[in-house]
Amino acid sequence: MRLPGRRGASWVWPAVLAGLALSSGCRATNPAYQGRAVAATPDSGEPDRAPTLSPDAPPVTPDVTDQRATGGPEAAAPDGARSIEAGVPDSARPEVANPASDIIGYWKFDEAPNAVTATDGSGFHNDAQVTRVGAGIVFVNGHTGNAADMGPETAWMAASSSPSFDSIGSQLTMAAWVFRRPSANPVHVIVSRSQAQKSFSMEIANGTLQVTLQSAMKMNRIYASRDMAPQTWVHVAVTFDGAKAQLYLDGVAAVSAVWTDPIPNPTGVPVVIGGGQNAGGMVDRLLEGQIDELVIARRALTAAEIAALARGNPPPPR
Repeated sequence: MRLPGRRGASWVWPAVLAGLALSSGCRATNPAYQGRAVAATPDSGEPDRAPTLSPDAPPVTPDVTDQRATGGPEAAAPDGARSIEAGVPDSARPEVANPASDIIGYWKFDEAPNAVTATDGSGFHNDAQVTRVGAGIVFVNGHTGNAADMGPETAWMAASSSPSFDSIGSQLTMAAWVFRRPSANPVHVIVSRSQAQKSFSMEIANGTLQVTLQSAMKMNRIYASRDMAPQTWVHVAVTFDGAKAQLYLDGVAAVSAVWTDPIPNPTGVPVVIGGGQNAGGMVDRLLEGQIDELVIARRALTAAEIAALARGNPPPPR
């Protein structure tokens, strides 16, 4: 399903329209964002079918909650979904990292130009396999050493499900250097983990950093307070500490929102880098640009630790 981008709209899924509206699991520190109902039909599996926005629909308590500091564009999912291998098995290799370590993924992307695997440096062996469509991904000179150039939205990577990914609970950090290029598509996923109606992802929506969390019948989006500059390296990060979510741009806090729910972490599925897996098992919203020094932690890194990442330092030892 493709949702048309529109500023000032919140999306309500079909179950809500049937009378199953749920209250949001988070609220921003800024004034509440009011949405309108969306008339939607069940997904037929066609990636570019879109619901119709009803401009006269009365305000509702949005099941999809947009959280933003100074306003921002409404996200929309692009066409061009691509398939991902279903049922990616758990890694057969035992995890040998310190079990107390909270850094469960660290991809430097310092591979050779045509490598097919991006090595995880966390010690948990969450290596990511490259999938290319057309020209595909190329490892090129990046922010720190090499980076993964995702091409013109023609490639992504997937790290198989693992006990370390499955251990994500109420705390989470996602951080990376991103170089975004202009694109006609409004949404580009940096990193995500998705299955049916349970997912979390860090994305760029119309040039603005956002994080999306979906659980059961509700979806929540939190937006940064300012746009990301195009055609330049920007360090992006989001943390959840069990009480709030915090978004950062270049090591500086951009927006904070109350978040007390567990992270909607779907177990048994891969972490996708440079795209998002939709409910039909397709990968879409592919990243247009480059990504470098991607970190996933199962705790909320501190503001000082995020600032250190933005200065080009490696992640903390645990």
